This record gives sequence, C-alpha cells and structure tokens, in this order.
Amino acid sequence: MCDFATLINSKIESCVFMPFTIRILCAILCLAFAGASTSLWAQESILDKKISLNVKETKVEQILQEISQLSGAKFAYDKRKIPLQHTTTIVVKNKSLQEILILTFKDTNVEFKAIGQQISLFRTKLPRYTISGYLKDKASGEALIGGNVYESIKYRGTTTNVYGFYSLTLPEGNYILNWTYLGFQTKSDTISLTQNTRKNIYLNSDNTLKEIVVTPKVEQKIEDVQITSSNSQKVEAEEIESVPNLMGELDVLRLVSLFPGIQTGSDGSRGISVRGGGSDQNLVLLDGVPVYNVYHLFGLISVFNSEAINTAEIIKSGFPARYGGRLSSVLDIRMKEGNLKQFHGGLSIGAITSGLHLEGPIIKDKTSFFISARRTWLDLLLRTITSIASPEFRTGYGFYDVNAKINHQISNKHRLYFSYFMGNDGFFSREIQEDSQKKAIQEYRRNWGNKIAALRWNTILGPKLFSNTTLTYSNYGYGFQNYANPNKRETDPSKINEFDFKSISRIDDFGLRYDIDYIPNNKHYVRAGGSYTFHNYHPANNRTSITQQGVIDTLNIKATPINSHEFYAFIEDDYLWHKQLKINHGLHIAGMSVKSNTDKQYQTYITPQYRINTQWNLKPQHTLSASYAGTAQFIHLLTEQGVGFQTDLWVPSTKNIKPELSHLFTLDYSYLLRNKMKITLGGYYKKQYRLLEFQEGASFVANGSKWEDFITIGQGASFGGEILLSKPTGKLTGWLSYTLSWANRKFEELNGGLVYPYDFDRRHFINAVLNYKFGKRVDIGAVWSFGTGNPTTLSLERYRPLGVPFPIFTPPSYEIFDYSEKNNYRMPNYHRLDLSMNMHKATRLGTRTWRIGLINVYNRKNPFSIYPASNSAREVQIRKLSLLPIPLPYATYSFKF
Repeated sequence: MCDFATLINSKIESCVFMPFTIRILCAILCLAFAGASTSLWAQESILDKKISLNVKETKVEQILQEISQLSGAKFAYDKRKIPLQHTTTIVVKNKSLQEILILTFKDTNVEFKAIGQQISLFRTKLPRYTISGYLKDKASGEALIGGNVYESIKYRGTTTNVYGFYSLTLPEGNYILNWTYLGFQTKSDTISLTQNTRKNIYLNSDNTLKEIVVTPKVEQKIEDVQITSSNSQKVEAEEIESVPNLMGELDVLRLVSLFPGIQTGSDGSRGISVRGGGSDQNLVLLDGVPVYNVYHLFGLISVFNSEAINTAEIIKSGFPARYGGRLSSVLDIRMKEGNLKQFHGGLSIGAITSGLHLEGPIIKDKTSFFISARRTWLDLLLRTITSIASPEFRTGYGFYDVNAKINHQISNKHRLYFSYFMGNDGFFSREIQEDSQKKAIQEYRRNWGNKIAALRWNTILGPKLFSNTTLTYSNYGYGFQNYANPNKRETDPSKINEFDFKSISRIDDFGLRYDIDYIPNNKHYVRAGGSYTFHNYHPANNRTSITQQGVIDTLNIKATPINSHEFYAFIEDDYLWHKQLKINHGLHIAGMSVKSNTDKQYQTYITPQYRINTQWNLKPQHTLSASYAGTAQFIHLLTEQGVGFQTDLWVPSTKNIKPELSHLFTLDYSYLLRNKMKITLGGYYKKQYRLLEFQEGASFVANGSKWEDFITIGQGASFGGEILLSKPTGKLTGWLSYTLSWANRKFEELNGGLVYPYDFDRRHFINAVLNYKFGKRVDIGAVWSFGTGNPTTLSLERYRPLGVPFPIFTPPSYEIFDYSEKNNYRMPNYHRLDLSMNMHKATRLGTRTWRIGLINVYNRKNPFSIYPASNSAREVQIRKLSLLPIPLPYATYSFKF
C-alpha cells in the first residue's frame, strides 16, 4: 500500500503556484481521495483480520455466527449448498479469517471471496471418483445379490447386481461407507476417495438376527436409482424354509404363488397364472437360461431344489427392458456358486424325496463347485404297494433333478461360471390279465424333462463398466407310449392282434447373450445388450403300429422340424430424476425369423417394446408407482384339454401364426406404517392379442404333426386390484394378500365366438402367511389360502358313437360329450390351511433340522377335477376327485455340515 500522507503533501505542493482558495479545494479533494482509498483497502483486507477462536465439535453454522460477532464480517451463502450441519473443531489464537475459514471448510469444496465487509461462500465442483468391487459372504466367498452400498451423510448409494458387483461414484472427499445385506452384519469403513478405488467387501453372517439390516427409515433415504416396488418381490433362500409345503418339500414356486396377483389352479394343477396370463407366459430363468417345464409330480412340486438356490425374484409388471420373450411375468432364479473357503454339504430324507448336496473349493479362493441331486421314493413305493394289492396291475411314478455349478476366478477382473441342470419325470402303468390260455397286456408310459447349460464370462471393464457374455443350451422333451396286446401267448400269426403308439416332441435352444452394466453416476444405472437364440422344434413324431390277424400296418407321421432364429437388443436406464422420483425406462426390440415349410421363404417379425416404471416418494412413508410394459412372445404352448397328464406341445410363430402381444398398465400406492409394517394397494389392466388354443375336439395325439391346421387365434383381457399387508422384520413376520380379478378370453372358433372366463379366472384370492421365530432353534409357520373356484367345462349331453376304429385301444364304453359353452361351470371354492415347525440343533459335526407339519389341517376336500356321473337310479350327479382328501402329516430330516 502507498503512504497516503506523502501523497497528500505532494499534491498540495503541486498546487503552490495556484490561488489560495484553489489550493484549499485541492487539499480537500486529496483528503477525500485518501479516505476512499483507505476504505477500499480496509474492505479488501477483511480476510486478513485476526481473531482467536475456540470451538469443539461445533456445527459450521454456529462457527460462522461466532466469526461474524468477533470480526464484524457478514456471510452470504445458499443454505442448500453449504454443509452447515457438518461439525468440526477449531482452536486458534490470533489467526486471520482466511486461515480460520480454510480450517472450517477443510475437505469440502467450499470456497470464499470477500467484497468489503461481506464474505461470499460458494461450492466449486469437485472431481468425482468411483469405488467399485464385489460384495461377498466372508464364510463362503459367495456373491451377495441385491446388497446395499451407501454413504452415511446424504445416503447416496447403490445395490449389487446379480453377480454381486457394485459401483458408486461420489465427489472427492472422505466418506463413511456402509455395506449391508439381508441376514448379514453391516460393515462400515472410512474411505478417502481421491482416485478410482477397487474394494471387495466380505460380510459376516448374522446368526442372531435374520431380518433386514437396513431399517425402513434409512432405506427411504438411500438414493438408490434402482426401482423396487410391488411390481416385483425378491425371495431369499431362508424364506423358502419358513413356508409349509406338500410333505415338507421346500419349494420356491410355492412361496411365489402366495404373493398377490399370482394364482394357481386346484391342487395338482400345473403352472401359475400371473395377473390373468397363461402358465406358458411366464419367463422362468435359471442362471439366465429359460426353463420350459418347471414342475414335478403333476404340478405339486417345482423342479427347483431349494438347496441350490441363492436368490429368486418374481417380476409381475413394469418389466425391465433386459427381459423379453414372455407376456406375463419373469421369475429370475440364481444358483449358488459354491464355497470358495471350505467344504460343506448336507443330506435330506423326506416322505417324497431324498437329496444330497456338496460344495467347496477346487482351488481355495479361486475355484469352487456346487452340486445337488434329489430323487423321489414314489416309484419304488408305488411299485411295491400295487404289486401287493394287485399282482395284475402295476404303476409307478418317479422324478429326479441335478444341479451343478463351477465358479472360477481368472483374475480380479475376469470370472468364469458353468451352470448345469437336468430334471426328468416318468410315469408308467401296466395291466396284465392272464389265464391258462391267453395273456393280455396293456401298458401306458409318459416321460418329460429339461436340460439346460450355461457358460458365463464376467468382466470388469472399468470402475463404472461391467460386462457379461453367456453361451446357453436348453432342451425340453416329452413323449408317451400306449401299447396293448390282447393275446400275448398266441403263436398263430393269423390270430395276433397288437397296438403300439408312440409320440415324441422336443425343442432345442442354442443361444448367445451379451450384457453391459454402465453406472456413470448415482443418478443413472444403464444396462444394454443383445441376444441370439437358435430354436430347433420337433412338434411331434408319431408312430402307430397296428397288427390285426397277423397283418402289420405301420404309420409314421413325422412333423417337419422347424428352425427359427430369435434375437433382441435392449437398452434401459434406472434414472433418479429427483430425490423423490425414480424412473426405469427402456426399449426392447425383439425379432424372429422362421422358414416356411411350404414355400421355403423366411418370415421375419420385428416388435419394438417400450417399458417404463416410475416410483414417486411423496413423503418418507408414502410411495406412488405406475408402470407400462409392451411385450411379445414368439413361442407358444399348446395343451390338449381334459387330460390330467403333461401333453405339452411347444411351437413357434410361423408365416401363418404371428407372435402374441400384450399391453400391461399398473398403478400402486404403498404406505410405511410406524410399526415397520407396509401396506400396498394396486390395480392393473392387461390386454393380450394373438393368443393360441386348439380348436374344439382337436387332439395332440391325432394332430400334433399338423398343428397349424387345428388351432384358433383369439385375444384376452384381465384386470383387477390387489392389497398386500407385510411385516418383514421382527420375530413375527409374514404377509396378508388379497386379489380381486377378472380374466376373459375370446376366440372366433371357440364358444361360438363369445367371451368366456379363462381357466384362471378366480374372482377372489386370499393368502395369509405367518412365521414366528422362538429363537435360533425353533420356528413355526402357517399358510392359509382361499380362492374362488376355477371355471371348468361340463357336458350337458353324451352319447356313444356308431363304431370305434380301434376297439383294442378304445374301451367299448367310449362316449362322445356335448358341451353347450366353454367353462360353463365353476368348481367349489378352494381353501386350505397348512402348518409347519422347524427344529434346528447345532452339533459338533454340523446342524440337523427336523421339519414336521400338517397339510390340509381341517380336511378340506378341494377338487382336482369334477365330472358328471350316474347313480344307481340313473340320475346324473356332479362328482369330484380330490388329490388331498385327508390331512397329511409329514416329517423330514436334514443334516448340513
């Protein structure tokens, strides 16, 4: 700074030759200039003013107030952008304001500038860095899917993907990060984020508290852009164990069917219906590979061994764009990867099945395996019982399934997985009538099953970029045989009569899929990718051999194999539009090309499908969700009506049959109660087009090879409302759900072209699920279900034909039934109560578990089927067949080591 006294003197001296009055004015002007200069100098130096300050763990807002009182400085700032609630400690003596403010805003991006006595505070944009890695179980090295990762101040966070990978981008600075997962202890760590960081986290299991670690209050604050609403429910392996099921068999599909909007038929019916859709409209994935047949034991037990399941998620609507190929729902099941640390295993013995599973490291911390297998006792039991009860008649039914997986860590960035599943069902009956002169034999056999395999390569391309490449194979096969020989011992060729019919159908899929997860920041989670699948269909190969009086007549009807090429590409984004508004939207473009068997020309279909799912947090306890999903399906299931066994014929879209389409709209509102319970109200409307059914009287056996000539195309509509009251935490957990729904179908060549109720049209459906934990050792469960009876078709008239072409194969009492309307009768209402108790005990060698329970506690005879029959007075009565006519107690034993 210049010396203002010298300046004034020089100015006065320069005016010495001026008149006196002018010199006086000159002096006054110089003094005014000096005062102004001094004032400007004082304003610029407010940051140099020195004060003493002694504050400990004090909020920034209070520190600024104290500085203002001591120095006279005035602060200007935007309260929304300055960390006023941040606490700090400052103990200084005779330090400038500039030094004190630097200490106050250390490790933040707050800067300051003085203008006179006023100090302006503002935030500069800090560089952003990403912390990424895997979240795993410390004991086994297994990936934890859907875990939460968030920082403690503003609750900015993300979740792990289906391979346990997470990526969180934050401004440069120090953070307390938290990693949480259901049933595991939360881990917290202080991270100095000054560069992109890779950090794998291993969580310890919490054996004392198996409930959600992230409380509802905290969960509401986490800025996780991935949407979770009533459109989807996640299922953990432990939840499956808490629900009683037929004869103690743990079953993920049993648990899934208890959610609102998901219905089953009567006991023993195959498949589930999601919001009015057909059972073939559910995309069931096992490690990303479609599974065509998902049930054993005619629909009573699923093919998924609970010991092999890591997680499962059912998506009922608002489908993310990464899924495609079905109209109604997605069930995404992920298998366990195998323990990388230690060998473990277990065995189970039950009333229906026995199983064994093993897992462990092949190379510790690098390569692991998992394998499980189970088999039913029923075939051995039935053979023994029937042979004792009637030596002339034998029957049997059996099934088995095998799951296997290998997980290999090539490096920190590359992982390789191989998954395999095989399951098969078989039923047979054999009747022998024998005397001294002749021996008559009649046999009936059916077999069906799946095989799938997947080779998967995960790659971390960068802190924000994750890719997955998958090769897949899937097979479903179905076959049956009818054989009859009324005179097996006959040696005279002219008297030999024999009938033998065989039918086989199958579908083979070979696929390649590539996916990318890109997480640019905490407001976007972008997924993109594509897939190609080669389908090879063999709709039906029928062989009929008839021998009459020694003359053999063989008829081979082979349907021409159909090859189709299915492909799709997608892009979707989980977008945090605002702290209160989350949007998942994307585009799924699918196509199929199939070669016509007539003109050998390719027919190609392209279907763009837009999906959007929004979630608006109105208040911390209130959430509003809305979604729309357009979907298409290129593969169709034709099932012969009126037959209790599997008669599935999977067929593709062709030149004459266009893909099925659907439009689904949903609206949901949820409220989080103070006692950590949650209530959700929802409604939906679904419209479906180009649905397929067999024409009236068409037969799988007779028309399987010419199926295109015997189908009819129509449409469907379903709508309804749902209520879900859930309690996910505490000793008492469970939910109560109610569904009110309508589901209709309309085909020009069925029911006279009139609208009729669909097979799964059930007006009311209630499920109550409760589980209570007394401690580590004992827990009890209860499930009560109620549903309006299923529609079914009953004949009003019946008559015998004039002649029957194959009297050996068709009994003389063969009759033709006349139906007035389709689904003209409704079965009685369905309701059932099941109870279970699990008793666990830790031993020196491992943990043993006894599961005891009672199915159909109060002996409700729910009908499997109903049919008209005549009594002794030749009066027609409606009779019913029940698969569970009595209460069924069960006990199973399992041991894990």
